[in-house]
Amino acid sequence: MHTIADGYAVRIFIFSGGERRPLLLRNGIPQFYPTQWVSVVRRPCRVAFRTIKADLETVMLALKWAQDRGFDLEKRLLDGDYLSDGEITDLVDRCNRRHERTGKVLPLCAVGSRTYTVRLTRLREYCDWVAGLTIARLATDSRPYADLDAARKAMAKAFNIRLDVPRERRTLHQREGLSIEVFDRLVVAVRPDAANNPWGDRVVSIRDAVRARNQAMVLTTALLGLRRGELLGLKVQDVWMTGTIPRLLIARRADDPDDPRPDQPTAKTGDGVVELPSALSDLLEDYIFNVRAKTPGAKRHPYIWVGHKPGRNLGQPLAMVSLTALYRRLRENVDGLPPDLSGHVLRHTWNDRFSQLCDQSKVPEEKEKLIRNYLMRWTPTSDTAVRYTRRHVRDKANEFSMRHQGDMLERAGLDVRGVLQGEKQNSQ
Repeated sequence: MHTIADGYAVRIFIFSGGERRPLLLRNGIPQFYPTQWVSVVRRPCRVAFRTIKADLETVMLALKWAQDRGFDLEKRLLDGDYLSDGEITDLVDRCNRRHERTGKVLPLCAVGSRTYTVRLTRLREYCDWVAGLTIARLATDSRPYADLDAARKAMAKAFNIRLDVPRERRTLHQREGLSIEVFDRLVVAVRPDAANNPWGDRVVSIRDAVRARNQAMVLTTALLGLRRGELLGLKVQDVWMTGTIPRLLIARRADDPDDPRPDQPTAKTGDGVVELPSALSDLLEDYIFNVRAKTPGAKRHPYIWVGHKPGRNLGQPLAMVSLTALYRRLRENVDGLPPDLSGHVLRHTWNDRFSQLCDQSKVPEEKEKLIRNYLMRWTPTSDTAVRYTRRHVRDKANEFSMRHQGDMLERAGLDVRGVLQGEKQNSQ
């Protein structure tokens, strides 16, 4: 798997021990400075290979931008000819745009706030690092050192100023879980016998296999709140059918030599074991033994989810892009599903439902946090749940706000029926 832009390409190489190593190539040749930067700066930070891949794609974006403007970015920085304020503005605008895999800029499509911030931070770090290679060879008490150091700091400041610009109303338009009505619409649509099931291959055996796999994948994600890396990293032996209660092992297996996928899906946090309801374990068992087992090539590896259409991916472990395509197909073909539907939205949905269940059961807040962190495979003291419970928090806030307003209006001797009706709707 690789990303290409006019002679540049980010490719992932798999070493004999299973380690994934992304490299930035130009016309097939590894680029010296990006490779050195990754080796001496990024890898010691112990970031995941997918993060390093994104870092190199950002550097590629900047090198391509400079190429389009007729100069070599790294040569200029090494010569002490740093980027001007206007050039940084132009580069920042490029950072703010979405790109196709070919490198083509989509001018009317801005990236999200997080993507923009990460891109700009990495570019500031990379440009500063390359510029520092020249300065490091100068005497610190020399005039050239002082001049270049001042110019280098000015360039970094120009990047920082643009990082500080407010990007959006951060409390609005953020990812939330699905409402009950929308969730019901989704689970009905992925049923193999649903009239609006969007997978309808002409070959009945392929259609049935794809539908069975996709239903099992969507429900496993929704019921357990799995990340996409956790889902696609599941192995057949992770489903424990023995004992009175079926269980599922969710394991982190970075650089697994069993995995032939260059962009290996991995669990982000620690291992965990969760109990499965019988209906879900039956669904997984049926797929593994009655669908997957009959797929050519599937027995050559241990991963549960495989491709079922004829071609080079038949029987191979399902790739990240295939999971992305699954949710895109649902969004485009099933009425009433949100435009941002993804597996991660289902993770948010899981957390909303968990919060509601804890409210109904009157679970103490500290105990709720410990249980949630265990089930989500976060550390016991993690506060990550704040990002996953926006819908629940918003609904509770609206409910309490309406109660407060009703109390104040009643004290003022005014009609509170409309307020109470709003409170009732919020609580549903």
